[in-house]
This record gives sequence, structure tokens and C-alpha cells, in this order.
Amino acid sequence: MCSLHCKYKLNSMSGTTLVELLVSLCLASLICVVAGKMLVGTTQMSSVIKTKYQDDITEVQIIEKLQKVLDDLDSHPFNIFPRVHKSGRLTFRDGFVNHINSYKLEPSPDSDAITAMSLALENIYEVQYQTGNVYFACPRFKGVSFTENNFGYIGLGSDGIFEMQGKGSGRLGRGGCGDFVLNSTNGMLLESPDVSSDIVRLLIPIKSYYTLYVDKNEQLRYVSHRGKSIVENQPLFSNVRSLKIKRKIRWNSIVCLSANIEFSDHKTKSFQNCNRFGRYDYFNFIFNKI
Repeated sequence: MCSLHCKYKLNSMSGTTLVELLVSLCLASLICVVAGKMLVGTTQMSSVIKTKYQDDITEVQIIEKLQKVLDDLDSHPFNIFPRVHKSGRLTFRDGFVNHINSYKLEPSPDSDAITAMSLALENIYEVQYQTGNVYFACPRFKGVSFTENNFGYIGLGSDGIFEMQGKGSGRLGRGGCGDFVLNSTNGMLLESPDVSSDIVRLLIPIKSYYTLYVDKNEQLRYVSHRGKSIVENQPLFSNVRSLKIKRKIRWNSIVCLSANIEFSDHKTKSFQNCNRFGRYDYFNFIFNKI
């Protein structure tokens, strides 16, 4: 009798334990599903936030690049204005097409490009004498040591302003003076004639010389120039569908830029600003040490 009662009790307990186990498994599965969905949602939200943050950073940095074009214009007082190249057609000042257009990373025809330059006025050289295309020049200001320049020079002479390319070498014990073997060239911003017979008075180092453009892979790129040569071509930002730029020169030679940037997700950002300082005649710069 006791044996039957004990057997019945054990079977009853086994049934109860099985039900509890099944309930526990169901609850555990439900918790796992909910936790999984929460984890997926959190991951997706994190990805959205990260993308939004990156897009915001890219917007700010592109605006900074466009503002730098205007700041670089204010690095000198000359009529060397930034040039806008419409529909991705990059040309030199004389109208010939820049060979960037034949590269694999060629500009997008749906975007404009812009070329600009900055000058190092603190390192101006005054030409002492010229023999053909060799110029012996010394710093206009004291305390300036000779340094080789990677982007060429702007030459100021009686016939105008020229882009000049070549190389220079310092003379020991001559207070930063050096010999410059230079030839005028038609670059992206200046159409320079042959100045072999002209007396160049000043040589001004080019500090930066570049073009911003969008390639066919929707990347904003930075190209450094040296005359007709390309020093570098580096990607800056991706997911830039198009860049439209307009330039306006006011009566007092103030340059204003307006731009519309479209990203790959069709979001747009606009830019509009002007440089701060006007231009003045380069003859004043030649004859006045200002």
C-alpha cells in the first residue's frame, strides 16, 4: 500500500516539475527574444546616430574648406581671384584642359570646382639682378632665412603679375639671399606671358595652390598644383553628390562665394560669404614696403 502511494506521489511531482521546466523555458525564450530585439534596436539606433554625427562633421568641414578659399584670398592684396570651373571642366587660365579630367578620378560633370591660392607675404624676395631666367634675390624683411618652396612663386614686374616655376638655392653667408632659376607658366589662376625680357622686381612664395572638386565616385577631393603639374590629389570626404558654386566680384574687389552642397542621401547644405579685404594696385606693393 505504501509502495503504491509513494509511486503515485513521485509521478505527481515529476509532472509538476516538467510543467515548471516548460514554463521556465518559455519565459527564458521570451526574455531572449525581447532582449535580442532591444539589442538590435540599440545597434540600429547607434548606427543612425553615428551616421548623423559623421554627416554633421562632414558638413562643417566642407564649409570650412570653402571659407578657407576666401581666407586665402585675404593672404595677399592682388587680383589673383579664385576661379570656378563649371560642370567639372578644369582648365588652365589659357583655356587648355587640365589633365585631371583624363585621370581615373576625373571630376563629376554634375559638380563645379574651385581653384585658389595663398601667398607668403612674410617671405618676399627682392630681385637684385637678373641674367636670363636666373634671378638673384634677397629677403625684403630682415630675419628671413632661405627656404625652398614647393608650389612656385608669383613674380611682380613692370608688365604685371606672373606665375613662375623652377627652383631656388640659397647662398651661404648672404643673409637668406638665393639664386632662383624660374620661368613663367600658364597656371590655373594666371595666364603668364614670356617674361624673359622683363625685369621682375619681387618674388613671392606661393604658400598653397589647390583645387576642390567632386569626382565621379562622389568624393570631394583636394588637388595641389605646381604650375601645370599635380603635387597631390587626396580624397577629403565621401558621399558628396554634387557641389554647385557661384562667384561674384563686387565693385570694391570683394569676392563673394555661394555654394550648394548635395549629399548622397539628397540632404543639402548651403554656404554664402565674402572675403574681408579689397585689392590694390601691385605697383604700390612693388615700391612701398608694406
